[in-house]
Amino acid sequence: MYSFSAMNVKSFTLNRSSVAALSAMLTDEPSVFVVRPESHVSRLFSAAVHCQLVEKGNPSLHYAEICSYFASLFPDPAAEPVYHTEVTSIATYLEQAKLYPVAYQSLYDYVMARCAALCAQLVAFALPAEASFVDGADLLVCHEKDGISVVDWTETSARIRQRLSDTGVIVVSGGYGRTASGYNVAIGKGGADLVATSIAAELQAEEVIIYASVDGIQGIPSMTYTEASQFCSVADSPLEPAALWPVLKADIPLRILNITNPSFAGTLISSHAEGKGSITGVVSETGLDLITVAGTSLLGTIGISSALFGALARAGINIRFISQSSSEYSISILVRHADAESALVAIRSLIAENHLLTYDDVVYHEPSVSVIVVCGDRMQNVPGISASVYNALAQASISVIASAQGGEQLSISIVVADADAALAVEAIRSVVAQQR
Repeated sequence: MYSFSAMNVKSFTLNRSSVAALSAMLTDEPSVFVVRPESHVSRLFSAAVHCQLVEKGNPSLHYAEICSYFASLFPDPAAEPVYHTEVTSIATYLEQAKLYPVAYQSLYDYVMARCAALCAQLVAFALPAEASFVDGADLLVCHEKDGISVVDWTETSARIRQRLSDTGVIVVSGGYGRTASGYNVAIGKGGADLVATSIAAELQAEEVIIYASVDGIQGIPSMTYTEASQFCSVADSPLEPAALWPVLKADIPLRILNITNPSFAGTLISSHAEGKGSITGVVSETGLDLITVAGTSLLGTIGISSALFGALARAGINIRFISQSSSEYSISILVRHADAESALVAIRSLIAENHLLTYDDVVYHEPSVSVIVVCGDRMQNVPGISASVYNALAQASISVIASAQGGEQLSISIVVADADAALAVEAIRSVVAQQR
């Protein structure tokens, strides 16, 4: 395994803020920059692909808008051939392609992977130091499993070692991999950060820096990998939890910095976090619905949970929270509001098809709720933590709809009405402040 002890890996979104900060990102040490497109340019490319392949229209205005976008980010005339040539090549390729219903997604992923590569190429061009470009899709070897892109880590590790042997400045496009047969596939949300942490782990980098638009994670100076996975599991997080496992295995620190406020220390994520109390912090997620299945037929029925969760999985619904009463009388789950109706249909279909419930069993649906998650590695085996949290909520006159605590005692999840969420977070943070 390569070991570049002074190397650092930096991941960021290409936008005006990151272009302005490129010079500040450079250091004297070897660096790998992992670049992902911002959502605006992704939408521009998506509109061009849809116009050209589905609507069979004239996409020239879309491609002109894309070129104008890159010209606004990189006004240097010398940059124009870089993006103009690539955009023209993409348009020509799609013009020659024949659209079949099964081929659209492949062509779309191909274009979006080239969009990511173009963004990285422009960063390599704009850096005030000589830099080489590597297409990230050439590094991540993937295959499809049950409709999901799965990374072949053995082959990917070998390619990282082979392609990133240079110790200078390397710019890599993030977010896309490629199958053995040559098809581009999206790694999913947070894919660019996963590319960055995978490179860091394989090359034993000194540190990974994720540039975001916030001052770290809630301004908390430090937290452990397990705490970060809890904090980053909610919506609008600056980091996807899946990106943590490579650096966790390799014990490489990861820092989240604000791209517009680099003087702020951000949040350092590592195996040890000093200077904090039992509770590290509080995070919340709104826009959820609570669905509860309750009744006597659940009592001691083997396989009822498996059937319920299997039905939701087949419907493509992600469960955000699970709570079951010790009497086995009820099971409660949280899903995103947009998924609630599909979840109810799946559950009711399961009941109708299998006659799982009896006359006194009920499916309850409570919309517009939030989940408040209290996290901390030092909560384990500390008496009174739960009492202080629930007492704070009681004093704030907040009703707890449902709650759950993991057996590892690293977090407490509490469901409250959306209208009470902000006040609940404030009440619990007052407890955090007192115990530090």
